[in-house]
Amino acid sequence: MYYNGTDWARLAAGTNGYFLKTQGTSANPAWAEAGGGGQWTHVSTTDLTSASAWQVKNLSADEWYKVILMGVVHETDNTSPEMTIGHGAGDSPTMITGSGYRYSHKAQSGSTDEDDGGTGQAKWWPYGVKGAQSENYTANVEVVVYTGSGDSVRIPTFYSWGQHWQQGDSTPTTFTHAGGNVDSAFNSAHCSSIKIEPSSGNFDYGEAQFFSLSN
Repeated sequence: MYYNGTDWARLAAGTNGYFLKTQGTSANPAWAEAGGGGQWTHVSTTDLTSASAWQVKNLSADEWYKVILMGVVHETDNTSPEMTIGHGAGDSPTMITGSGYRYSHKAQSGSTDEDDGGTGQAKWWPYGVKGAQSENYTANVEVVVYTGSGDSVRIPTFYSWGQHWQQGDSTPTTFTHAGGNVDSAFNSAHCSSIKIEPSSGNFDYGEAQFFSLSN
């Protein structure tokens, strides 16, 4: 019910998902469609138990995507979590494993401050300080990827943050990683695929939640 300036009136039920919108002084309220931009939309869930890799394909240009890796454990000691990106449509994108990856890592393990960074890399490490992970580690990490626009300025970039904790350690390690790829392929193509895998062996446990950002 609302007062229209003369009498009380009943506002009929609105469309499912609409919200009640005020329209200023002396104007009657109305139902309106909620804006959908700027929100993460869940796309898929993947069980990583005994999986060799997690990968998505056919991503759009000039878009943001996010994967949340939860409870990730590698089945093999001292293996690196490696991420590569690729270009091209369809089920067989060209994955870039040359020297185009750049990275900067920042981590804190208890009172110990750990830094690392470099250029000319064939992979990017989304978690771990320098990549190594024991099977006694559990990692929880959020990775965000910008796919680029197929020009030499807006190249694919990515960053991650999270924590891993080794069994028996008194404190976890927290970290923030940043990176990108300057391979010449991305001067005319965008990142259409993301792949994350242990450097050797499979994942032991874990789950990947994948999201896209609505415009």
